[in-house]
Amino acid sequence: MLMKIGELARETGVSTQTIRFYEREGLLPMPARSANGYREYGESTIDEIQFIQECQAAGFTLKEIRRLEGLDPEKSATCSEMSDLLTHKIEEIDRKIASLRKVRAPISELQEQCASKLAKDPCPALRQLVGEP
Repeated sequence: MLMKIGELARETGVSTQTIRFYEREGLLPMPARSANGYREYGESTIDEIQFIQECQAAGFTLKEIRRLEGLDPEKSATCSEMSDLLTHKIEEIDRKIASLRKVRAPISELQEQCASKLAKDPCPALRQLVGEP
């Protein structure tokens, strides 16, 4: 069964603009066109969009998703490629976690300053943030 872009958008929960963007970025193949010029999508496009969304939810970039789409799950060589990609992603996540921990520490200290004061007292954390002594 073929569907138009609006129907595909409703089925997948993404906007028509997102579908067109995926096409421009090479994440989805360009669809066939009907005689009147409307895009026509097959049922498999639903799975392709769900794959893209799941990869994005897992933190993969569009470039990484394009690479994942190029991997053939039937070939044994893809396991090493996938392992390399996942190792890189884990390292990236670890760097982000370390960076967030560095940012969290001073914020936590400010929060502790606020918690140690009475509700009506001037906020030392706010004073410190705005640079007042």
